[in-house]
Amino acid sequence: MAIMRVLLIIILFSFSIASQAQKLCDDCCLYKEKYLAQQRLHFYPFNVADIIKIVSFRYHWDNYHFSDSGLTRDSLVESITLSHKQVDSLTDILFNNFRRKPSNIGTLSMCFEPRNAILFIDKNGKIIDNILICFHCSRIEVSFKKMYNFDQCSGKMVMILNFFKKAGIKVGTDLNINIYPGETPKTDVTAPPKDEIPQPNK
Repeated sequence: MAIMRVLLIIILFSFSIASQAQKLCDDCCLYKEKYLAQQRLHFYPFNVADIIKIVSFRYHWDNYHFSDSGLTRDSLVESITLSHKQVDSLTDILFNNFRRKPSNIGTLSMCFEPRNAILFIDKNGKIIDNILICFHCSRIEVSFKKMYNFDQCSGKMVMILNFFKKAGIKVGTDLNINIYPGETPKTDVTAPPKDEIPQPNK
């Protein structure tokens, strides 16, 4: 009888772990090629941009990163103009990864110290809209009301992070670095040596 009770406890415990794992995985990303490349380019703000850039900049808690004239220039560190192939890859990540179990309930990190962004620029060089990104906090903010067809599934931020890294962005993409030289954070954290950090593009 004692052995049967132990076996029953083990079975119930295993079932509980499996149920919890399934619940956690409901938010995991599932890739489905729902939207083709040309369809994705018709989604705002990709459909209004002549140039799309990914950038990194210094974080200043007491100074917003964008103004009516665009990105605060003295904060800009890296800037990469995306090729058609890179835009295709980025939109594929953004719009073809979905929650395994659809839900209207999500979570929002209270932390937000963005050092990266996706910029949507017109032919005159003016920033139309932007997507601010904080990889350390796994959070994004958009300058427009809503990004349609975007599903915030668990794992998508890691995909976007890897996209930035592959493109060559270093600042903000190393999760082991909490502060960079020249930043003004809220907390007193020691910055790494200056020669280890990419310097602003000329």
